[in-house]
Amino acid sequence: ISAQALRVDSFATGLRPLGVDVIRPNFRSETPVIVVVANSGQDSVSIFRVTNQNTNIGDPISDYRPELLTTVGGIPAPYAVASCINPSLSGNFGDRVLVTSPGDGSVTVVHLPDGAILGKVSVGPQPRAVGCFWDTLTSSYKGVVSNAGDDSLTVFDVSSLRLESAIPGVP
Repeated sequence: ISAQALRVDSFATGLRPLGVDVIRPNFRSETPVIVVVANSGQDSVSIFRVTNQNTNIGDPISDYRPELLTTVGGIPAPYAVASCINPSLSGNFGDRVLVTSPGDGSVTVVHLPDGAILGKVSVGPQPRAVGCFWDTLTSSYKGVVSNAGDDSLTVFDVSSLRLESAIPGVP
């Protein structure tokens, strides 16, 4: 067994980055990798496209470079991000990301890769962790958020921003 060298790179993003999600399409897909970073100290989210700069595809160590596509402002103290992945889409790639804002009890829905804000939903006090999944019964994305302020979970429809359920007693 041969060990590959571990490579750690860094790149500039906004102030006080907290949440990050890497949207990696299907391995054989031509769709680039997207990285979304919540910049809590800057009330923004940065969206990067990561591409391979190495033309020798067979080389074991590739040269990946992040390219800033956009910075989306106006998201109060973003904490966590979660991409919406639809397994039925080519490359398992979704076009939305959910961003929690604990200070105002909301989740912002951002379109990828352009960063357009599609809407905002109030979910509960101090939303922290967030997840997004494709609901095959309704053919729509659902967001699930843990609210640290009242130990609850909130489920909402991502397209309509309609709250569907609140589940109390989830510390």
